[in-house]
Amino acid sequence: MTFLPTKFAPTAVVLAALWGAMLPASAADLLTGDWHGSYICYQGLTRLALVIMPDGDRWTGRFMFGPHESNPNVPFGSYDITVTETAGVYTIMPGDWVDQPDGYAAVGGSGTLSADMMTLSGKVNFDGCGGFEVTRLTPPPAISRKKK
Repeated sequence: MTFLPTKFAPTAVVLAALWGAMLPASAADLLTGDWHGSYICYQGLTRLALVIMPDGDRWTGRFMFGPHESNPNVPFGSYDITVTETAGVYTIMPGDWVDQPDGYAAVGGSGTLSADMMTLSGKVNFDGCGGFEVTRLTPPPAISRKKK
């Protein structure tokens, strides 16, 4: 089943093949890729897709949302985001709207990356909202285990 309509189809390139216990090839690779999941806010459970790319000492990308199977009346929307990291906590900050539904505010969040680098989860930073969780669709980065 498709997560969001094709207008939200991710365009990121596959980063690397999975290989045992992985460590990041570089800090920039930690979040780079396509992520799908959900979050909860006033409108109820909402589908979420993130496309994240490195941008210097931070990441930029797109936050895209839409209806969830259990909440089909949520409209589609999207906006640009910036992501920063401090002490293992990733902060998603909303930017300019790309497609803003009437009555919707752009939300940010903060969360942590799972040990296997496959799940980013945390809290939506907006009054009345709950948590979010997204799973990586592109493989996490891998590095050689050989010592240099």
